[in-house]
Amino acid sequence: MQSRPALFRLAPAVLLLAAAGAWVFYDYRDLRREHLENHRRLGRALLEAFEGVVFRETRGGYYSKEELAETLAELRPGFGARWLAVRAEDGTILAEAGRKSESPELMDPLVRFEQPFTPIQPRGAGRGRGQRQDLIRLPAAAYTLILVMGREDLDHQLDSDRQRALVMAGSIGVALFLLAGIFLVRIRALSLRADLDASRQKLNSLDYLRRLGAGLVHETKNPLGVVRGFAERIIRAPLDEEQLRLTARAILEETDRTTARLDEFLLLSRPAELRRRRFRLGELFEELALLLDPDLKSKGVGLELDCGAFELDADREQIRRLFMNLLLNAIQASEPGGRISVTCRPLRDGLRIEVGDEGLGVPPELWDTLFEPYVSGRPGGTGLGLSIARRIALDHGFELRYEPNHPRGTRLIVEVKGS
Repeated sequence: MQSRPALFRLAPAVLLLAAAGAWVFYDYRDLRREHLENHRRLGRALLEAFEGVVFRETRGGYYSKEELAETLAELRPGFGARWLAVRAEDGTILAEAGRKSESPELMDPLVRFEQPFTPIQPRGAGRGRGQRQDLIRLPAAAYTLILVMGREDLDHQLDSDRQRALVMAGSIGVALFLLAGIFLVRIRALSLRADLDASRQKLNSLDYLRRLGAGLVHETKNPLGVVRGFAERIIRAPLDEEQLRLTARAILEETDRTTARLDEFLLLSRPAELRRRRFRLGELFEELALLLDPDLKSKGVGLELDCGAFELDADREQIRRLFMNLLLNAIQASEPGGRISVTCRPLRDGLRIEVGDEGLGVPPELWDTLFEPYVSGRPGGTGLGLSIARRIALDHGFELRYEPNHPRGTRLIVEVKGS
């Protein structure tokens, strides 16, 4: 199931490899084209220089076969040519220098350059050039200048282009291969980490249920022992009507207390079915203040509300229970004359609701386990109130955390994202 996401994550690397390969290909193609064009321009330039030399040697309509051949022989090394030739229309070679074989190599258009040549004929009939006896009259006909260049420099440049392209492609391929390897190793490490986190979470959940079950056994066994004691009292000794009524009331109280613990256990052990709607937090906290007014007065603690017109999209009854537990916890932790504050502040992407008190605070050794069931820093406390509050927050996707208050006391903070 994880191979498909891994392949999708490799898609950028594949696209990058394809883009790099295309860049190398087009770079090699353009560089090769440039070198071939430079070679052709050089051939045309040498051919024009060759034409100028032949014009000079055939001025006046006469030429010396020996001198023209010697001039071509001297010219050929400077041009780096394999063959220079002046060919008549009937195929006769007037003069040449170098190889004159019509081999396929010499017919290669990359090295063979040809150009028509028309000698300048004099207007008069004089022989010119000093009336030399060794001069031959140049027939008025069409001629062709042939220049065959060597391929060594061109082949060297083309080989260099290929080697450069191969080196670049190889380097990019190795780099991308290493990056892909690192990427796959990273994906594997993240997958293993996710599996490890899932296993750790599962173990924590099992440990949570174990402690929850152990606490439930403890919280249930004691009331049942009390109920059993009252039942034995009724059986062993005759009781008058008043004693029987008091004993029955005690049995009912212990039974109700046990039922409440079972209800709390069910709330912690299974997710709630939320009925979300939008409501005003100010109205909710005013309602809670009215319900908790007797507890506040008996403890001599003041309550300050600062939530104004803030609204929340949640299950109102569940949120009511969450903040009821937080406020009860704050009242129990406060000292006479203390103050409890409830403040709401907007965040960039949500809302922050804070319940603060000025009590003794939470001992540092309980910070990591404060929201676990049956963990309480208060004598006689069950530790279920904060556990239930955290479960309600998690069911809604909220975050409930603890921070020390300054200079003393506790702050319990609920952060809502996207509200």
